[in-house]
Amino acid sequence: MPKEKFETVGTKTDPIAVRTLVCDNKRYVYAVNRDYYPIEVEISLDRSPESLINLSTGKNMRSENLLRLTLAPYELRSFSMSPEIKIIGFVATPPESIASALLENAKGALSDIQALSDSGYFIPGMEQMEQDIKSAMAEGRLAWLRRALSGYIIRKCRDLLKSEG
Repeated sequence: MPKEKFETVGTKTDPIAVRTLVCDNKRYVYAVNRDYYPIEVEISLDRSPESLINLSTGKNMRSENLLRLTLAPYELRSFSMSPEIKIIGFVATPPESIASALLENAKGALSDIQALSDSGYFIPGMEQMEQDIKSAMAEGRLAWLRRALSGYIIRKCRDLLKSEG
């Protein structure tokens, strides 16, 4: 792959980042899974590529205008195709059991923040963390959410609630 700055496809990079670059009369595309579980990804192209090369194997892949992949944990997959083909967007679908568990954990963290606040405690950054968790839940930023839920503010909040209980 060229040592150039790739453009991000769409506005999301969590939990999957897809990036593209036109260089040397080829369009390069890569997708990377930023988390510990496999994720189904569909990358939409404006038309079917005549040639879609898997850069790790050098082999030509068959593809319609929708490239379907399963990215293993932390896996990066890269491809090249004709520079005229445009990447329209992508959809990443994490396993439902993991997404549900993270969202439930986030709801619990929000409840803990509220309970701690109601008790008169304050942890620096707690209010911002509450807003950030709500935002991540709404936007489906599961990689960020998982890291935040194991971070200092949430751990400290839970420790203080345990010591009160």
